[in-house]
Amino acid sequence: GKMPAFDMWKGLEIMTENRTGRRPRIGNFAWRVSAGVLACPHPGWNMPEVSEIEEVKRWLYTLFIALDANYRAQNAVVSSDERDPLLSDGWGYFVEKGPYLEHLHKFVSQEEISTCSGFAATFLANIKNVRGLCTTGVVGCTCARHGVWWKRGFGNLQRGERHCNVDGVVVQALNDVEVEVVILYDIVCQWGIHFWEHMAKFPDDAHLKLTQDAIIMCMPKFHLWAHKPQCHTRFSFNYVRSSGQMHGETIEENWADSNKASAQTKMMGPDARQDMLDDIFGFHNYRIMESFDEYAALSLGVRVHRDDFERFDEGIISYCGKATTAQWLALVTAWEKDHSWPCPYEATLQGNETLQEVELALAREEHEAVKRAGGVRQLSSLSSFLMSGIQIEETQRILEMEVKALAMGTVYQQLDIQKQRSSLLHKINRFCGLQQVAFNVESIKLFMPSELDDDNQRARVCTPGVAEMESHMREAESRDSLQRLRSGLRNHAASHLFTVKNVTGQNSTTRNQGILWTIQMNIHANKLRYRYSRNVLFRLRGHGPWEDELRLLRDEDIRGLNERLQTEDELHEQQRLRDLGVMDAIGESLTNWNPVQRGDSRRVLSWIWYNSGTKDNTPATMEEKFTALRIEWCKARARMLRWEEEIQLLDEEMRRVISFADWKARWWSERAKLRPDASPELQEGLKAFALEHTISEGCKKARIAEKWAPLRRLAQEYQWNLPVEIILEYQLQEEVVEEEVVDDE
Repeated sequence: GKMPAFDMWKGLEIMTENRTGRRPRIGNFAWRVSAGVLACPHPGWNMPEVSEIEEVKRWLYTLFIALDANYRAQNAVVSSDERDPLLSDGWGYFVEKGPYLEHLHKFVSQEEISTCSGFAATFLANIKNVRGLCTTGVVGCTCARHGVWWKRGFGNLQRGERHCNVDGVVVQALNDVEVEVVILYDIVCQWGIHFWEHMAKFPDDAHLKLTQDAIIMCMPKFHLWAHKPQCHTRFSFNYVRSSGQMHGETIEENWADSNKASAQTKMMGPDARQDMLDDIFGFHNYRIMESFDEYAALSLGVRVHRDDFERFDEGIISYCGKATTAQWLALVTAWEKDHSWPCPYEATLQGNETLQEVELALAREEHEAVKRAGGVRQLSSLSSFLMSGIQIEETQRILEMEVKALAMGTVYQQLDIQKQRSSLLHKINRFCGLQQVAFNVESIKLFMPSELDDDNQRARVCTPGVAEMESHMREAESRDSLQRLRSGLRNHAASHLFTVKNVTGQNSTTRNQGILWTIQMNIHANKLRYRYSRNVLFRLRGHGPWEDELRLLRDEDIRGLNERLQTEDELHEQQRLRDLGVMDAIGESLTNWNPVQRGDSRRVLSWIWYNSGTKDNTPATMEEKFTALRIEWCKARARMLRWEEEIQLLDEEMRRVISFADWKARWWSERAKLRPDASPELQEGLKAFALEHTISEGCKKARIAEKWAPLRRLAQEYQWNLPVEIILEYQLQEEVVEEEVVDDE
């Protein structure tokens, strides 16, 4: 077929490498792409050879690769390879077509759909109509730390995000990589299961140089939480050494940039489209490389906050004992080496029963009792009767709270409340027997056993054993309420932090405030539920050892692990807002949601995170009591290590960029001697061209070395002076008076 003159000229430009002073050479030109990744580890260019690196320092030279599929980069059937030939196959960002297609032909009928991830993109891509498309998208590969597209890191998708496509791209992208690699992929829990089995099916010359121990597979932070809980710790690179403080979603940012041209490239011929995408990816990398000195300086400047890593370890030791923290350290160290050990970042199952578990146990007991008695109980069953009453009480509390919160609500909100009242009245009528009422349904008394005055009345009125059943249920309800309360506090802290850091603009702010308000309502509802169930339990049991665990819940107790008590000034301000009518009955009971800040004078861990009293200090009780503290301690330790690694990685990346510029200057100097058989005029031109680039690289090295010198010195001092086990500024003593830190400078 015919070829446009521009495509011919572009192909010749690449083949002759007219910017390097070399002879034309047919072969693999993809090295030109990788040479632009200044900060990535390249043995012999900006780092020693792998065999020369000490074992303890190899993590500093880890390569971070992110994989993802993009279904916006489609290509319609408007041309063919014969009519639109490609001259630069495998020389740029796309894989070499021959080996790639040969591999795909082995898996024509293969179709994989993730059974874990909650994201529907993979599933929809496998079932959507692909009529009229020769390419449904691309699978891409990028450096997860710096955002540069990777050499031979793209492959076209023919039908969904199949594992064979990803395998074909990974084999060519990492074919010559010798350093350790961390692969970030949003469905790595599915793809990584048979990764090494798939790699063994490739030809010998395509096998990776890396061993299984040299590749770690993780998930990006945003995608991780859509997976099953089993994946959250196993594939989280928050707990992987050498990962630093990446978010892992760099490739999604890159797609947003390249997708601007998706409408135009969709209607191009397959090879013209590939040339265009190569240009787009190349320009993207060029912009990153030209501004990398600014990026690295800003990154290191905001990460050196040494005061954020103090006192938590000392506070934990003083509160729990050194033996406990030593046990936690041994547990997390063992898990980091072998994930078959129990995960220290997950809560172990507690012996306390939830309300649903109690209901199930009572139902089974009644089933056995009915079988033994040979008859059928009246009113279905006692446990069902009590459970219905507890559920109606909870609905009443929620409805009463909404009535107060929406006293001046819109017509639609009032209509919704009326519908809820009608539904609740129907449930109460079924519970009490049809009756006429002249007051609001949220105030109807159900006359549960606990509402009778004393045990004598319960013995006269109630069926034997029903009061004990309710006592068991109320205890489980109290524990369940505490668990929901803790979950709500964690959700609020995460949502508040995300809103502060990321949300701007009126529309987004209003929407996120609505989400925060919903979470606050749930926290308030669970607070009321706990208080009510505990009061009922007190009427049924009186004083006893159970009060050591299920304590009185004050408003100031409702705060997260990293939240502080309100100061006197804040309490006065809250009272002023109540007096002015600005804060309602719900908002007044909510604690201060500001996260821990340096200089706060009080650090008190709320008892709700212990979930047990202080009088019973048996080993079993202590283990249950410190579960939440263990998780927070391990996570704080991981955060400290990741920040420390981030500083070391940034310092090392700066060194690599400077070293690369020095190597590139010497490389250009050698280019001038590659053509001894050329004419004197051509040799003079080649020498001038090489000398120009040698001077340019030398100036770049001097400029960035001078610019980064203060930051690198600060990073090195930080690394030398930071004790390994100092973790986070946090204190567990009831009253802590912090000394003011005086800056000597």
